[in-house]
Amino acid sequence: MKKIIASALILLSFNALAIDSMTMNIELLGSDIFRSEGKELLGDFSKISGNVAIKVKQDGQTQSLNMPIPLTQAPNNTRMEVVEKNRVRIIEAEHGIDATVPAKIKKKLGGKIKSIKITSENYLMAMRPVLEKQGLDMLQSLNVSSDELSFSVGLEMSDVECSLNEEKDLQCDSSIKMNIDVETE
Repeated sequence: MKKIIASALILLSFNALAIDSMTMNIELLGSDIFRSEGKELLGDFSKISGNVAIKVKQDGQTQSLNMPIPLTQAPNNTRMEVVEKNRVRIIEAEHGIDATVPAKIKKKLGGKIKSIKITSENYLMAMRPVLEKQGLDMLQSLNVSSDELSFSVGLEMSDVECSLNEEKDLQCDSSIKMNIDVETE
């Protein structure tokens, strides 16, 4: 999901240094697919869709842009591992994430994982630094300098709900809303 957030905003080409303020709202629906290998879940691919809404105020005028994000498939390099009865380890080597979070885990007879639920609070405990950094990276890709502007990044996320899909892979569904507000100082 993180790569899609960054990719969606590369489409933008505002002269950010001349703006009075800018608000970006990104809403994404995602499904991360994992192959189960015992206690370990190996990321296979992710499907993302959503919408980006941008409002720019410049010289007293406001311009708005809404762009749908079409269904996109990307590699999923995340690994998850059941480390205890109610804990999952999330590993994203690419971003330096290695965190263990509480989760509700249900297994089938024989021990195969049937479902996992990670609350949004627990998931964001591990992933918030990466997601916030991506918000800052988006501003940099628009040639926005943090020395000249004040900005804030807000995140809201649904719980991560994982269950076996028709292919017997674990499908983890979630949604995320990211709000980025920028104002000249």
